[in-house]
Amino acid sequence: MKNNLGKRLPWLVLAGVIIVSLPIYYYVSHNYFLSTIEIAFFDKADDVEKVFNDVNFHNKDSSSSAITVVYFWQAYCPCDATVLPHYKLMTKEYGEESVDFYLADFSSTDQDYELPFDTILDPAITEKLRPLVTHTPSVVIWDQNGSLTYYGPHNLGFVCNSDTSFVKKVIDSILQNITSKNTNVVGNGCFCKI
Repeated sequence: MKNNLGKRLPWLVLAGVIIVSLPIYYYVSHNYFLSTIEIAFFDKADDVEKVFNDVNFHNKDSSSSAITVVYFWQAYCPCDATVLPHYKLMTKEYGEESVDFYLADFSSTDQDYELPFDTILDPAITEKLRPLVTHTPSVVIWDQNGSLTYYGPHNLGFVCNSDTSFVKKVIDSILQNITSKNTNVVGNGCFCKI
């Protein structure tokens, strides 16, 4: 009898590991990995701009002539977690360049978490944007005159750095007085639905 148990023990341990691992794998894959997608459409720029115009967002300080960047973020999105370090670096890099950064928190959770920035967009504005902004990480940028210049993904691809960041390129162009309007963008990379 003892010999028989010795032969079965490794199989019993393996079966136990599989039984315990399957629910964990299912939970993680459906709540983490499957929340990301590769392609996202950012085609509601006019509607997003209208929300900000309706609340006089750019008239909050008539003496301000700063570039305005609003970063759309979710606490539980793994894609936002990969963009966050680069975004924080940009806030430091452009802090002296008259660039105002805001965070629009789309997290729909009761969990207590620390927001990564001090300048948080008014939650009432964020709620008005919820049906229009479909994915994070995404960004909307206005030039110094309050003209919408960019609405779309934060970066191209699954990794964010200075080479893949659209935000950095748009800010640098505006600072060099090169303006263009890029507002109906298709993103290919890591995104979470809102």
